[in-house]
Amino acid sequence: MSPATISAAIGGLVITVLVLAFFFQWRQKHREARQRRLQELKARDRRLRNLADGLQGGLIAADVRLLLSRTGQEVAKELKELGLSDLADEASIDWQTYSGNAAKAAAEPVPKFSNEASAVAARKLLKTLYRFIELQIRMKRLDYKTGYERLQQTQFLIARTMADAHHRKAVDATKQNRLRVAIHHYHDAVAGFAKLQDNPLAIKYINAFRSKIKALEAQATEEQKQKSVETPDPGDSKLKQGWNAIDSEADTWKKKQAYD
Repeated sequence: MSPATISAAIGGLVITVLVLAFFFQWRQKHREARQRRLQELKARDRRLRNLADGLQGGLIAADVRLLLSRTGQEVAKELKELGLSDLADEASIDWQTYSGNAAKAAAEPVPKFSNEASAVAARKLLKTLYRFIELQIRMKRLDYKTGYERLQQTQFLIARTMADAHHRKAVDATKQNRLRVAIHHYHDAVAGFAKLQDNPLAIKYINAFRSKIKALEAQATEEQKQKSVETPDPGDSKLKQGWNAIDSEADTWKKKQAYD
């Protein structure tokens, strides 16, 4: 075998090895990229489902519900293309049902949150919803005017979730005649709307809570006045006791003088 043939064989072998190495490297990167994409889609599917399941009633407007459903079905389609047919089919059916009930669900009243734990959970979901709406506006799926209104509504609901919890605490404190504690909780409720002074939905709640505070302040002041009248001043009591002691000593002295 000539040197040229040997060189060509060696060169061919090197090239083959390099091609095979490149192919396996490309295959590994493709597998890793596919796995990352699957994880991203699964996480996105969970977030969308959490929004749909966790935010009931009027917390989500009908048009935003339809956008959630549309996005969810797009995720399901990608999952199916990547081989997760069972998960994709289940998700697709769920989202179709969700979109079919969108108008009816959105017409339900906004739920009130009686405890802080449920309020915190809802607040977290509403913040995720806010970011979702922002994304839909950027993607031109929601016109700016409608999108701005939905952002305003969601921002108001984020504040209201905690305000409802503070209101419930204030009501309980009022029933226990702990008026100053109730006033404190109402101030906390108002503070939650501090950044929404130009939001007409928030102004209504702020005015209502301030009226409650004013009424409770008047009631607490009146009760304090009554307590002041009913409870004698300790200083006056000691002074009275002192005068009584002096009178008693004077009487004793007079009796002694008369005896002498």
